[in-house]
Amino acid sequence: MHNHGQGLSRENRMEHAEAMSSIDSLAEIIEGKVVVTRNPCTHPGDIRLLNCVDKPELRYLFNVVVFSSKGYRPQCNMMSGGDLDGDTYFVAWDKELLSYIKPESIKEPADYSKSLLVKEKPDSDELADYFTFYLQRDVLGIVSNLWLMLADKYGQEGPCDPKCIKLSHMCSVAVDFAKHGECVSEKNYKEFKEEISMFPDFLERNKDKTFCSDGVLGHLYRDINSEQALLQFIDNDWQNSISLQYSLD
Repeated sequence: MHNHGQGLSRENRMEHAEAMSSIDSLAEIIEGKVVVTRNPCTHPGDIRLLNCVDKPELRYLFNVVVFSSKGYRPQCNMMSGGDLDGDTYFVAWDKELLSYIKPESIKEPADYSKSLLVKEKPDSDELADYFTFYLQRDVLGIVSNLWLMLADKYGQEGPCDPKCIKLSHMCSVAVDFAKHGECVSEKNYKEFKEEISMFPDFLERNKDKTFCSDGVLGHLYRDINSEQALLQFIDNDWQNSISLQYSLD
C-alpha cells in the first residue's frame, strides 16, 4: 500500500473522501462510489463510503487503493485503525450492494489512538518469559469471537449495540498488543463471556451447545458447499498471487 496521494502534485491531490483503485493485469480503473473497509471490521464506522476517481499519474498501479492525503484524519485510520504498512483493504463497487448504502447511514469512525508506552513486561529478559507473557495476554481471538456471537445474537443492529461497541474497542487494543504492550484483561470481557451459553452454528463449536443462527453468517454457512468454496478460493488465490506476477511457460 502506497503513501497518501503518492505521485500527485500538491494542486492535483485527491479530496478527502476520494480514492483511486485499479484491478487485475488489465488495470481496469474503478470510478464512482465504492465501499471500503478492512479486517477486523467490528465497529459500525469501519465501513467507509468513498468516491473513486481516475488519476492518470497513478495508472501504472494495479490491485491497490491510493487514499487522499487531505482531511483531518487519514481514511485508512478510520477503518479499524489501519495504516499503509501492507494492510489489505476490501473494496466493493457492486451497484446492487451500493444501492442499499446511503451516505447518511455511514457511522462515525471510532477513535483508534494507540498507547505509546508499554504498560507491562515480563520480570526477566529471557525469550521464553516474553513468549509465555505474550501467550497469556493474547486474547484477540476470544474477544473477536465474543463480538461475533453477541452481534449475531442481537440481530441486524447488533454491531451498534453498546456491548458490541465495547468489545470492538477491546479488539482494537488486543490486535496491536504485541506492538504497544497494552493488553485486555479478562475482567473487561468476563460479563460478555457469561452471557453466551449457546454457540451459532457457523463457529462450528461444541455440537451439544450449537443453534442455527438466523443471521446472515448462519444462512451463508448453511448455503455454501464448503469443499466447493475452498477449491474456488484456492483457484482464485493462485490466479491473483501467481499468474499476475509471473510469466508461466
